[in-house]
Amino acid sequence: MILPPVGNYSWWHSSAQSVNFPSLANDLDVDVLVLGGGIAGVSTLWYLLEQGLEGADVALLEAHTIAGRASGRNAGFLLTDLAEPYERLRDFMGEKACRLRNLSLRNQDTLERLGRDLAIDWKFEKDGVLIVGASDAEEAEYQKSATALKADGFDVDFVSPKRVSELLGAPNQWGGLWDPAGGGGNPAAMTRGLAQACSERGARIFESTAALEIFADGDGVAVRTASGIVRAARLVLALNAYAPMLDPSLSEMISPFRGQMLTFPPTGKKVITPIVYRNHGFEYFRQDRAGRFLFGGFRQTAIAEETGFEEDVNPDVQASLEEFARSLYPQLENVEPDSRWAGTMGFSNDGMPFVGPHPGMNGVLLCMGFTGHGFGLATECARICAELVVEGRSADADLFSTHR
Repeated sequence: MILPPVGNYSWWHSSAQSVNFPSLANDLDVDVLVLGGGIAGVSTLWYLLEQGLEGADVALLEAHTIAGRASGRNAGFLLTDLAEPYERLRDFMGEKACRLRNLSLRNQDTLERLGRDLAIDWKFEKDGVLIVGASDAEEAEYQKSATALKADGFDVDFVSPKRVSELLGAPNQWGGLWDPAGGGGNPAAMTRGLAQACSERGARIFESTAALEIFADGDGVAVRTASGIVRAARLVLALNAYAPMLDPSLSEMISPFRGQMLTFPPTGKKVITPIVYRNHGFEYFRQDRAGRFLFGGFRQTAIAEETGFEEDVNPDVQASLEEFARSLYPQLENVEPDSRWAGTMGFSNDGMPFVGPHPGMNGVLLCMGFTGHGFGLATECARICAELVVEGRSADADLFSTHR
């Protein structure tokens, strides 16, 4: 199928304020160096400053542009849930499942506060989340999860197929989980705004500066780039999917998978109330208040092709997304998408992030492996990572141990 040439440039990039940081021009010595200019790396930089480090003592290197990869190419969802249903998570994790959800709620509160305090125009719409069943079995899982969540004190409800259809603005034969927490925003705008705030506090940020090699340097660690060597006492790897390209030993912990996205221009009134997460997260979509439709998913239809580091638009997956969107919303039948893009996500080997010391490299910490939920978890994971860097401990570090 031939698709319109709308490029591989995310809607978020085109609608977020740009930032322009220099590339590294010579050698540099800092206390802490962060690799990766996505939401995890930028949030780590912010929390290092919040922990009391001076701006001149911290730096961040980004190979391309701030939020240029997954942090500016995702769906912009702030979810309090993972792909795994809560009831199953609780069976597997015990009390840690409740702690994980509370951490995700704090992550959302933090981003809301930062957006407000730093005047970041990231268009956050706190419209709640509808986790929709796509089969009898999935519907039953969400019924069990609603019971488990309520037992743990969370304000959620299992809703009938009729109520799901009302919230979707489209027919749906299965029930789902309604979570008033959560919503959607522009992830590129948030990440860039936070990076700008870090820069204004004196942190040094360098774009178009790829890390080529990490090596030990006395009691510290060093990173070689094409234009200079950066030496640091401690290094934070926040490259997510791309970490194994720099350090192949991490390939057993994290793997790259693509997510495909498209948007339709506004066609009239808003018909979808919440953001929607369906079929265990293989289908996800929303409509902003301007009426723009955004759809993502269908990676399960092309697993082999959608594995890898490239950010390629897949015509077959994009065609499936279009067909799915129009099957739900007939008003899109004669409307062409106005943007298409892909982003590479870092999936951990067990679905949970890794935050903590590198298992084989002194002076290096990891903050990665968000498995498609970086916007909903990475800022709190960055807080944990910064506390480990500065204080050597964090109350929540056991949730994401790198030695599990």
